[in-house]
Amino acid sequence: MSKKPQQKIKALPRSGVIGLIIINFAFMGVIYHFSDSIWGWTKGDLSDGLTPDIFDIFAILQLFFFALTVDQIVRRTAINFNTLSEEKQIPKLIVQVLSIIIFVFFGFIGFVILYDQHLSNLVAATSGMGIGLLLVFKDRLADIMGSVQLQTDGLVNTGDYLQLTEDGKPENYQVMQMEQRKMTLRSISDDHERIISNTKFLSLNYVNLTKQGKDRGSRRNISIQLDSDNNADKVIEIFKLALEKISTSNKDFFAWYSCGATKLEEGYVTYKLEYECRPELPVTDSDNHVLLTALRFLKAASFKLSASSVVLPIDQEISSNTNRLLNMYDLGILKVLSRNEVINIAKNTKTVYSRAGDHLIVKNENADSMYLISEGALEVSVLNKEGNPIIVATLWPGDCVGEMSLLTGAPRSADVYAKRNSILVEINKEDISPVLESNRELIHHMSNLLAERVAQNEKSLSGEDKNKKLEEASKNIAGKILNFFFKK
Repeated sequence: MSKKPQQKIKALPRSGVIGLIIINFAFMGVIYHFSDSIWGWTKGDLSDGLTPDIFDIFAILQLFFFALTVDQIVRRTAINFNTLSEEKQIPKLIVQVLSIIIFVFFGFIGFVILYDQHLSNLVAATSGMGIGLLLVFKDRLADIMGSVQLQTDGLVNTGDYLQLTEDGKPENYQVMQMEQRKMTLRSISDDHERIISNTKFLSLNYVNLTKQGKDRGSRRNISIQLDSDNNADKVIEIFKLALEKISTSNKDFFAWYSCGATKLEEGYVTYKLEYECRPELPVTDSDNHVLLTALRFLKAASFKLSASSVVLPIDQEISSNTNRLLNMYDLGILKVLSRNEVINIAKNTKTVYSRAGDHLIVKNENADSMYLISEGALEVSVLNKEGNPIIVATLWPGDCVGEMSLLTGAPRSADVYAKRNSILVEINKEDISPVLESNRELIHHMSNLLAERVAQNEKSLSGEDKNKKLEEASKNIAGKILNFFFKK
């Protein structure tokens, strides 16, 4: 998370503070020249009711510059501390309160000395006045003390991200400004600003996300309703896999996640998916990403997404294997095919069940098939310079692997292992050959998709001649496809 913005504490520059110190010494020298003391109030007296003389004026000015100098030293110290510290900051409000205390203190001392007042009488008089002022301004003082509590205890600082829970609904905000009586919050969801009093804020249920640490984020959740006919354990397994994919492949999300069934009613089961992400990420964006990934994984595994009482006649039913292919073919290179073409291909395809750790594809092996992942996950492994295997990619439901071997007969380019127990749909050359024979235009579309994928994997899509490179690569791949299938 980014460093908190420094609070704007006003103060004279260092040269100005040095100037104030010199002025104080100058006052001492001038007063000492005309009297036997360096303090002006030893000769000053305002209790006689007469017009102030030169020593009265010097005493008032000396007290004022004493107070101003101490105040500026405190302010410069706070500014220096905030500049050097990355975590802890001295709040602006605390500095303001200290300034008031400093000037009140020196004013109090000046009143006692120059008006020749007894301290006990003055304390008694000011105590009664203070109680009256407390009663009149109790709400304002409560807000100010609330702000002091928030900032001195380090509960909240400007720039922090907060999660407020009101009426059972959490919402994320960023603290934009903290004042004596109120704070300004900006909603992460819709960017609107909200002003709230300090005393009310202290009564709310909140979590300071910024102070949780760099390995913690904003904890959020979404709910998804599915047909109760689905295998609940299998659904939860699919959702956990989707959350794992998000947390490992998207830097905006953290490693923690959880999933479970929370409600059953009217033919539906409600599942709750919980996750953590960066606090500054809008809730709509994070929820949308989680939901779309979960739905993609469900679709690839051919789960029912809604309850239905309609039962298809036997001759209209689609096999489980065909259904899997129909639900995910549009996620890869097969998306150029029509639904009927996919159904024709699916007649001869087979379902492959792979256990975690199985060596599914062997590098440099000659093959003419590809796999589409319906459930589970695969890992792509290559050898590094030292000859040790390293994982270079993880493939998830909806992804495909081996498409270059299927269409061009090229040897396998990497080793592929099952990361989880997986269900795959395997397509062979013989399965797709009749479709390409009847519609040669598909070869052009598929070669374009393969050229783009190769270029992206090799990070060669930059430069002014990008389109030319893709066109040449596509023609090259199309030639290999024609030669592999039709010897042309």
